[in-house]
Amino acid sequence: MKLFNAISLTLALALPASFIGMRAEAQSNKESYEDFLKRAFEEYQSFRDKANKEYADFLENPWQEFQEKEAPIKQKDPTPPELVPYDETEPEPEPQETPIEEVITPPTPQPQPKPVEPIPENPLVETYLTFEIWGTQMKVRWSDDLRYTLKGTDESKVANGWRTLSDSKYNNTIADLLKLRDQYKLDDWAYLTVLKTFSDKALGADTNESMLLTAFAYCSSGYQMRLGNNGNKLYLLYASNHQLFAPAYYYTINGVKYYPFSKDQVKSMNISESRYPGEKPMSLQLTAIPNITPKASSPRKLTAKRYPEMDFTLSTDENVVSYFDNYPTSMLDGNQMTRWVMYANTPLSSTSKSVLYPALKEKLSGMSQYDAVSRILNWVQTAFVYEFDDKVWGGDRAFFGEETLHYPYCDCEDRAILFSRLVKDIVGLDAVLVFYPGHLASAVAFTETVNGDCIVMNGRRFTICDPTYVNAPVGRTMPSMDNSSAKVILIN
Repeated sequence: MKLFNAISLTLALALPASFIGMRAEAQSNKESYEDFLKRAFEEYQSFRDKANKEYADFLENPWQEFQEKEAPIKQKDPTPPELVPYDETEPEPEPQETPIEEVITPPTPQPQPKPVEPIPENPLVETYLTFEIWGTQMKVRWSDDLRYTLKGTDESKVANGWRTLSDSKYNNTIADLLKLRDQYKLDDWAYLTVLKTFSDKALGADTNESMLLTAFAYCSSGYQMRLGNNGNKLYLLYASNHQLFAPAYYYTINGVKYYPFSKDQVKSMNISESRYPGEKPMSLQLTAIPNITPKASSPRKLTAKRYPEMDFTLSTDENVVSYFDNYPTSMLDGNQMTRWVMYANTPLSSTSKSVLYPALKEKLSGMSQYDAVSRILNWVQTAFVYEFDDKVWGGDRAFFGEETLHYPYCDCEDRAILFSRLVKDIVGLDAVLVFYPGHLASAVAFTETVNGDCIVMNGRRFTICDPTYVNAPVGRTMPSMDNSSAKVILIN
């Protein structure tokens, strides 16, 4: 009874809506509140047990063979047609308005998936396993008696493994993992990565047991996934409405793309088409950084050429950079322009902002919008070393703003993303990304009169600012650009 009371307290704090009517019924029948909780708990356990039983039974059906497909080729690294510095001796050209070909808007963030019902816990169990990821210590209730052995990867063996994990003794583990998602503000990708890191620590790195535990926790958390095997190896395949760029690979199952959460490239795989109630695909839309332990990098000095007072020594967050390192590049609705939305709408780390932002605001205090933006523009143009991704990384790689501050080299899209972020955060002006064929620049919506090349959107004038056109002032478009039209990427 003591154990049930502890579990009942947890359940009472998170009863699903389906139990509200039961409570009213219990009160009308003068049923004790404890009896009501007990009945609710039994109803819930029955539902969850039924869902897991049906899922495990379906896993025993023959898995179908699917052929791997390669994800879309990554967008080619934008190559500006001109890398020569701006020539101040040339006559000032007449301002031009570039027509807008397309406007790409940020998608509305979707709520994260949830379990179909709350996970009842046993608060009396307090044996924890501690693990580390991105320099952050996390802990989850786990003990050696929860270890299990998966004796194979065929349908019956995996189904039996799922039945083992469906036992209520694993509830504390699943509940704690869900709490980590909230505590550390983990996005969907970060959460799946944490699940795998924990499972590897609990059951051995890259074992089939670890993969099944990862899949069970991921599925129990409300996410859409499938299980597959190739020979003696088990795979988790996650669904996403985002389309990943190469070198990712996927399998299409009932019209949905599933990506193996593995670096293996498997040409064909036997996959179970089992579905779990309420499952939802992963979102790769990133608008915030997980709340992980900060770790300041070695200081880096960055000085503008034209404005030597724009001289900053700053550190980035190495743990945040590590987190970004494996974040998948993706697009939505087949539109490659949407990839920039994910990068441009992600803030800098608190480590970078704590030093850079106060210093920037102090340097720009009392200036006009034009003067403030001009100094930020020249700082990004001249304090950073330009280099092509192919030479540095062996292929296209876009940077989040934090990465541009961290790494020694960057290219046009990296500069445009960082510049736009700084203008919005420091000067408080709306900024957008402007994509020409082969090049990414920025444009700023001044509320003061500023002349120069521009785009006009919904009656608002956005003046071109190109962080790659070295020493060019506000309002100058890089020479040799095709100004017949441009695509505009909005930033929240």
